[in-house]
Amino acid sequence: MNCRTTSSRKKFFQRGQGLLEYALLMGFVGAIALFIFSDGSFSASIKNVLGLASDNVEAAVGYNTSDDEENSFDYETLTAEDVAPTYKTLNWQQIIFGVPGTYSTIMKSDTPDKALVSETNLFGQILSMTDGHLASTKAEDGTKDWEAMIASMERMQAEKNFSSSYSRGEESIAISRLGNSNTVQIRYTDGKEVVYWRLAPDANNVMQVQTNSNKSYNQFFAPIVNSGGWSYAK
Repeated sequence: MNCRTTSSRKKFFQRGQGLLEYALLMGFVGAIALFIFSDGSFSASIKNVLGLASDNVEAAVGYNTSDDEENSFDYETLTAEDVAPTYKTLNWQQIIFGVPGTYSTIMKSDTPDKALVSETNLFGQILSMTDGHLASTKAEDGTKDWEAMIASMERMQAEKNFSSSYSRGEESIAISRLGNSNTVQIRYTDGKEVVYWRLAPDANNVMQVQTNSNKSYNQFFAPIVNSGGWSYAK
C-alpha cells in the first residue's frame, strides 16, 4: 500500500513539473514576441539587417530584383557588333625609354645573326604592345610619342652607321620607316614573294597592324631568323 502511494505521488509530481516547464517556456517565447513587436526600434533593426543581407546577396550575384530596366542585359539579342571597341592608352614613355638600350645591344652584336634575332624580337614586342592602343600617352598629344620613338631609332642607326637590313642569298629582311610617313615596316622577301608587317596610327591615332601573311609574326619569322646564315645587306 505504501509503495503504491509513493509511486503515484512521484508520477503526479513529474507530470506537474512538466506542465510547469511547458508554461514557463511558452511565457518566455510570448515575452520575446511581445518585446519585438512592441519595441519599434528593435523591430526596425531586424528589418534593416534582413534588408541589408538581401541587398548584399543581390550585389554578389549581380542581380537586381527591382524593376529598373537600365541594369538589365539582353543576352539573346546583343551581339559583338553592338559593342563599340575600346582602347586603352599605352605608356609610350616606357617603350621609348627602352629602345636606345635595346638598339645599343643590337649594334654591338658580334654577328649579323644575333643582331637580326634581337631586332626582329624588338619589332615583335613593339607590335604586341602597340596593337590597338592610342598612339600617345594622352590622346590629345596625337602621335608625338610614336614619332619620337621612330626618331630615336633612326638617330641611333645614323650615329652608328647601322642599317637594319639583312640578306641571305636571295632572301632579305629590312626594318625601316616607309618614306616620311609614320609607318614602320618589317619586310621579308625570298626573291619570289614579299611578306610584310606594318605598324602605324590611323586617323584617330589608334595603332593599327597590317600584314599580308596568314601566319602570326612569330610563326613566320622564328624559323627564318633562327636558321642563321644572315649577313648585313650592302
